[in-house]
Amino acid sequence: MAAIALHLVHPGVAQGHVLPLASGNAKIASRQTGSVPTWVREMFGAVDMMNPGRFVSYLTEDAVFKFGNGPAVTGRANIEKAVGDFFGSIKGLHHKILNTWEAGSSVFCEIEVTYTRHDTNKVVLPCLNLFGMQNGKIKDYKIFIDISPLYALLRR
Repeated sequence: MAAIALHLVHPGVAQGHVLPLASGNAKIASRQTGSVPTWVREMFGAVDMMNPGRFVSYLTEDAVFKFGNGPAVTGRANIEKAVGDFFGSIKGLHHKILNTWEAGSSVFCEIEVTYTRHDTNKVVLPCLNLFGMQNGKIKDYKIFIDISPLYALLRR
C-alpha cells in the first residue's frame, strides 16, 4: 500500500516535519503557514469581494460545486449564478484560512468564515473546503459547512 503524503500548513510546525498517522501506512509532511498557495488566497479574495465571475475563473468549465447540504451545481455559468444568488442573501463575508493540506490532486482548506448579514449582524462559522484539481483548476468543489446559523436569527 502506497503512503499518502499530506502537506500541512499550520502555524508553529516546522517545515519538513513528518507526523506518522495512527495506521502507520501514511505520513503527513508539514509546510509553513506562508506556503498557502497564492491561487487559494486569490480565489478566497474573489469570494470575499463577492465577485462570482472572478471566482468561477478558478474552476474548470465542467466543474461541480456543492455548498453544504445544498444540491450540486454543474458548469461555470450555473455556479456563477448560484454563487451570485447566495451573495445576494448576505451583506458580506470574509474567509480566514486556518490550515491547508494537499494530497495528490486534492486540496483541503480549513477556514473560519465571517458572514455579515443585511441587518449587519455577524456570524462566524467553521468550514472545510475540498478541491479536486484538474490541470491547475478546480474540477470538484465541496464546502462542508452548516450554514443554518447564518439564517437562524431571521427566524426568531
